[in-house]
Amino acid sequence: MTVEVIVSGLAWMGSGRRSIESTINELLDQARREVLITAYSIGNTSDRIFGTWNKVLDRGVSIQMIVNRLHTQPENVIQELQRLQSIYPFFELYSFESDDPMADLHAKIIVIDREYAIVGSANISYRGWTTNHELALLVGGETANQVAMTVQKLLSSKYSKKVK
Repeated sequence: MTVEVIVSGLAWMGSGRRSIESTINELLDQARREVLITAYSIGNTSDRIFGTWNKVLDRGVSIQMIVNRLHTQPENVIQELQRLQSIYPFFELYSFESDDPMADLHAKIIVIDREYAIVGSANISYRGWTTNHELALLVGGETANQVAMTVQKLLSSKYSKKVK
């Protein structure tokens, strides 16, 4: 099993650790089959990640994404996710919805081809990937596959509502 600590924030950068953003971009560039994403919050200034997702989808790689209470995300983010969904039939968007207002999807996970998984504290935002002091683990091998199976279980749960 491979495990690597990746970080964002100036206090940790330059300490021999790769950045969260560059690691995510590197892995998305290598994706061949599927990407699974869980997100608590997607920042308004996420244009950079949308461009990367377009490139992944253009290569025919499927993306399944579940966002905490999609309707609470910034309007331009919702519109961009819906645009991706209208263009790419293999971009599946889900909203995590619970009757309990205190229950949120707070996990921040990206799984690439069930071979690598990034699990950490950073939201999908400029601040989360650049200026905030965030930490994540990049895991590989069977552990990444277990993370993928856990995300798939969430996607098939009653809390995941597929966005049409």
